[in-house]
Amino acid sequence: MFKKATTFLCIFMFFLVFSPTKIQAQFNDYGWKIGGQVHGIITSNDFALDNGIELGFLARALARFELNSPLDLEIGAGFGKMNGKDNNENSYSANLIPIDVRLLFSPVESDDWNPYLYGGIGLLSYSADVKSSLGGAASPQPVEEDGITAVIPFGLGAEFKLSDELLLDVAAGINYSFADDLNYYAKGDFNDAYWNFGLGLLFAPENPNADNDNDGLTNAEEKELGTDPNNADTDGDGLRDGEEFKTFKTDPLNADSDKDGLNDYDEVKKHKTNPNMMDTDNDGLNDYDELMKHKTDPNVPDTDGDGLNDGDEVNKYKTSPFKTDTDMDGLEDGEEVMKYTTDPLNADTDGGTVQDGQEVKNGTNPKDASDDVPKMEIVFEIDNILFDFDKAIVTSAGAEILDEVASIMETNEEVTIKLIGHTCDIGSKAYNMKLSEKRAKAAHNYLVKKGVDEAKIAVEWVGEDSPLVPNNSKANRMKNRSVEVKRTDSM
Repeated sequence: MFKKATTFLCIFMFFLVFSPTKIQAQFNDYGWKIGGQVHGIITSNDFALDNGIELGFLARALARFELNSPLDLEIGAGFGKMNGKDNNENSYSANLIPIDVRLLFSPVESDDWNPYLYGGIGLLSYSADVKSSLGGAASPQPVEEDGITAVIPFGLGAEFKLSDELLLDVAAGINYSFADDLNYYAKGDFNDAYWNFGLGLLFAPENPNADNDNDGLTNAEEKELGTDPNNADTDGDGLRDGEEFKTFKTDPLNADSDKDGLNDYDEVKKHKTNPNMMDTDNDGLNDYDELMKHKTDPNVPDTDGDGLNDGDEVNKYKTSPFKTDTDMDGLEDGEEVMKYTTDPLNADTDGGTVQDGQEVKNGTNPKDASDDVPKMEIVFEIDNILFDFDKAIVTSAGAEILDEVASIMETNEEVTIKLIGHTCDIGSKAYNMKLSEKRAKAAHNYLVKKGVDEAKIAVEWVGEDSPLVPNNSKANRMKNRSVEVKRTDSM
């Protein structure tokens, strides 16, 4: 019986140790535990178990101390009674007081239970209580009524979490002694032993130096900071509490330590900004506004390198923080504001027709219109456009005149004109009015096709009502078959 049970226990231990299931957790992060166990015990000695089993008991107090992740040290002492029947089926009993030291090995860890193997060495004080009728002088070998012997306990067990600080302990094993007369009988074949199986309760206060959630902070530090010792990232910002407190000096209870609108992880890992400063580059814009609103660089105070920081460009001068020359006058915004004191939003600050950059190159004052290059006088002497009798088609001669008009208007953007259609007095007034409209629109369409902005062309038709010359000769009537071109802008 003893050999079979021992073999079974060894096989079970082997499978427990070499089981492929290895769950990394923090069940053992306690520092120390204290508690007690109550065991039932069954003897294993020279008397056969077939004589009958009488269950004994063992009450045991213990303390366990964590050595490292898989190993614990246990110190225990107890008191119990071993019962049994001899080969004459007479009952016997002995009082037991074991004291031992054990090592516990936990090959598999989880959050809710902790299986372990144990082995150790200790001393066992024993004394005969109810003596066997085969003991004493009848024993094949000399025996003592009481004594102290060495004992080797080994077995297996498991702890189950009932609460954060209370554990249920289940254990079973064998205690092999170096004496053969625990039952007041010695035959000399093998030493006496007893099996134990029982339950216990352990009190396991949290270890202040443990790190339950592997976030880099001890439980004591987490308690002081107010963070969750079972959550590596209390504020859910993507950074572990230990990183926040020790490395980045951020608040592990606040996902956005500097309250700039960006969470700490994004600032540290993605944007490389300072999670403890709302405005990393001190340009007057907070990091969130730079990234999400203005699209500027939160690590560079002057994104476009024009000599003005981004905050001043956005809030003070209303210039573009992306363009070095907002008004495209040839001067950078910083030069306009700091050096020339010109308007960075107006290419021609003084309105004198020459842009600020060109004035600086010319050596003139960009804030004084009087020294700008004077306007050239526009020569606008255009002949009337003549049409054939009863026609509204632009002739080649008329096209040459209109090409000249288009050229002048292209060169001088300020020029605007009016086209006035005329006819001679041959025909009805209604017909001539319609014909003059067609002639005016023909000239208009020609100019538009040449690229003239039609907004600069006014169109009018008067038929035969306002002749350019009297309709009293053939030559004069030819002159009245025309479109008159008038300049309408201030000259």
